[in-house]
Amino acid sequence: MGVSLKYIGQAAMDNYFRDYKPNTGFFELNDFIFRAAATISSFYQKIYDVNYQELRQDKINKTELVSFDPDILSVQEMEIKDNEAKLKFPVMSFLSDKSSTGYQFLLPIKPKEVTFERSSMDDLWVYQYVPKTSRVFWRPQGGKIKFFKNFNGGLITAELYYIPSVMNSEGEIFGDAIIPDGLMEMAINGTIAAMRQVLPQTVKETNDLNQNSIMQSEINKEAVK
Repeated sequence: MGVSLKYIGQAAMDNYFRDYKPNTGFFELNDFIFRAAATISSFYQKIYDVNYQELRQDKINKTELVSFDPDILSVQEMEIKDNEAKLKFPVMSFLSDKSSTGYQFLLPIKPKEVTFERSSMDDLWVYQYVPKTSRVFWRPQGGKIKFFKNFNGGLITAELYYIPSVMNSEGEIFGDAIIPDGLMEMAINGTIAAMRQVLPQTVKETNDLNQNSIMQSEINKEAVK
């Protein structure tokens, strides 16, 4: 199912103020949402970087599409009209990626009697020579998915398994982005850990009610829109 990025930020904020007491009212919800977004995007980028290097060293496997564990993928159902489907939520882009890796795979919902196959611009000329079968070719294009079908029936709905984009290149946060359940605990704990590295001074409230001060560094709140 998944939860929104805003929910991750709120949960991290609630847990943070339960365990830590800042000396001022410096932190706001947007601070936690921003740090949650940074934590999640960094997590995905690190997985991509490690697996991409392994693929480049593999002399047998020539694909450059990095695969992610389905447990850390988000899912969105898409309606298909005129052989294209618009995204409901943005998909993450990776540095040095030429394969639109954020779009992991598609599954048919209606009709189910089709097989989706990923394609590229280089494959366009081939479609006219492929006989009509249950194979349907697809590729991402400008916030949409384009379908090139050789299927007798019409396509209606499909599920996209994808890496959620939580911010754009200008730092704008997508608070409604859906974060998969498999990433929720890591995202909350990672956000709390990141917030402990920024100002102001926070106080750890221990079980014996003693307050232990922890020095912090500063956050740039102007980056949160």
